[in-house]
Formats: sequence, C-alpha cells, structure tokens
Amino acid sequence: SLGISGDLTVDTNTLHVDATNNKVGIGTTSPGQALDVAGSLQLGNGNAVGFGDQSARIIGESGGSGLLKFEVNSAERMRIDSSGRLLLGTTTEGHASADELTISNTVSGADMGITLRSATNGQGAIYFSDGTSGDDEYRGWVNYNHTSNALSFASDATTALTLDSSQNATFAGTITATPAANSTNSGLTITPSGGTTASFFKVLGNASSGGASGRNGGATFIDANYFAASSTIFSVAGRGTTVFSITGEGTVSDSKGNLRNIPQNAQTSAY
Repeated sequence: SLGISGDLTVDTNTLHVDATNNKVGIGTTSPGQALDVAGSLQLGNGNAVGFGDQSARIIGESGGSGLLKFEVNSAERMRIDSSGRLLLGTTTEGHASADELTISNTVSGADMGITLRSATNGQGAIYFSDGTSGDDEYRGWVNYNHTSNALSFASDATTALTLDSSQNATFAGTITATPAANSTNSGLTITPSGGTTASFFKVLGNASSGGASGRNGGATFIDANYFAASSTIFSVAGRGTTVFSITGEGTVSDSKGNLRNIPQNAQTSAY
C-alpha cells in the first residue's frame, strides 16, 4: 500500500489531490468539487454515472445502439436514441412521420398528457414552423390566451378558428360538410342545447339600428324551434323583419299573412 500525507501532484496538473479540502483535480490543480475534471470524461460501453444509492443513473451505450438512457428509481424513464429521438416512458419510437418525441404511459387505467402552464395574463401555444424567420416560424399554431380564455387555431400564419370563453366559435373561412357516399345523414347538422327559444342556425349581416320583433336590424337568419306546436320551426328574416315562417302546427306565413295551413295528417292528393 502507498500512503501519502498532504497534497499530491502528478505531472504538474495531470492529477492533483487537495488533501486540505478533500478534492481531486484531473487536468487542474484547483479542483472546485470533490472530483473536478478539466477536459473530456469517457466511460466504457454500458457503464453508468450513478447517484446516491445508484437508483438514479445515466447510461451510455456505443456501437450499433449508440443511445443515452436515464434511469430513475432503478427503471429507465427516458432515452435519446442513435437518431436523436427523445423517448419518454417508452423504448419504442412513434410513427415515422412524427417520432422525434414520443411520450407513453400504457399502465392500465392510467391517463397520459402534456401540461403547458402559463401566467394568468400569458399565453400557451404550440407552433408549426417550416423556417427560421418571419411567418415561416409560425405557419400554424394552437394557442390558448389566458387573458381572454380563448383557444385559437391557425393555418398559413392566420387565425382560422377561435373558441371564446363562452364556447362560441368564430371561423375565418368557409365551412364545408362532405357526407359519405349514400349517407342518410348528409350535410351539416347543428343541434341546440334545447329550450323554447333555441336556434339551430343564424346568418347575420352587418348590424344596424332599429330592430324588429326583437331581432337585430340588417340580419338574415334561419330558426328551428320545435319545443311547442305553435312555435316557429323555420323562418327567414331580412333587415329585422320576418318574411317567411313555418310553425310546428303547419302554418306557413309570409310578411303579408298566412299562405296556407298545412294539416299534420297524411294527404292522398295534392294541395
């Protein structure tokens, strides 16, 4: 055995032992930590850097696998594989079209998700970029504004859909419904939450003063209300005045008066 009392220096600064502070320096004569390496540190294939009782470790593997694994509580929790892909909770990457980051929790009954936490007056967002400057940095996005509590979606660097704090949706473009071939439920279906004044669909024009029958002036809309037989189930209005309507009892009216009363029983002849 070899016992040395006091500091030890080998080849100037190749190895230095600071006996006073119980520190070892490699490549330095002034170690700042228990082990201070001034230069690169290389471990053999499959060797690990452990912490505490070794329940947390970082393991590097070279050769064909060429990956870096992170273990916590004696189990692998994360890895960076040889292609630079980050895998959390799994050792298997996702689909090739979206495998740069894969997150998994397949424990039975467990939920899995990502939380973006912002300030109460801030915003949280996911951006889709195809460049490093200008609009190319945010060609598409999903954004939540915590000040207005609104969720927005964008395409081609322009907001396309906004859901406000009352869950009202505002679209910037055209809504197109394409039903499946031979579908019995073709087109676009809008269902209200119910009530005596529930409306299925409205098309509003520019606002103007002077409403009629409680309706905004300068508006055209279609209402559907089947809560009561006498209620209007279909109506069209222009500039605040109803010009055509059908009630649940079958009464058809225009702005000049009733056109006809349609019986609810089946008819064997034309009207």
